[in-house]
Amino acid sequence: MIKEKKYEVSIQGLTPLIMDKLSTEIVTIHVDPLPPPKIDDKLYFTKDGHIGFPAAGFMKGMIEVAPQFDELTRTKVRGSIRVLGDIVPIKYKDKIVHKAACTIPHTKKPLKRPELTEWSCVLDIMYDANVISKEQIINLLNRAGSHYGLGSLRPSCGGEYGQYKVKET
Repeated sequence: MIKEKKYEVSIQGLTPLIMDKLSTEIVTIHVDPLPPPKIDDKLYFTKDGHIGFPAAGFMKGMIEVAPQFDELTRTKVRGSIRVLGDIVPIKYKDKIVHKAACTIPHTKKPLKRPELTEWSCVLDIMYDANVISKEQIINLLNRAGSHYGLGSLRPSCGGEYGQYKVKET
């Protein structure tokens, strides 16, 4: 029997969050290069227009780090936890432009992406208390925040951005 519980958890960003939302348009190669996307085109927005991040990103991090815990598996985490909502609203101090060089075969191109400083958010989590505990969820989120991360240049991609932890309450 499922013992479903809801848990609201506050997340604190430890390093800036760099976003690079992929366009849903299919891009074809033209002789003339396409104009670069605007910075705000690389952001995610909630239905009411606030900057946010996909809830699936937090879920993916927990699933990926689950094997690092003796008592957890990816399947167990995937089947017993849900991060509710589509786009989680993000609070932040500043939105700045992160500039870097991107290597595309045989060329280096400048790349500009939005960077959110001093960010935080609140996750609504539904979980099966017969399978996983609130303490295990906190441990998963903390490990995912330090080892997996969110957004571009996150730890799982060799970067240091997008790290987070559960806020002490």
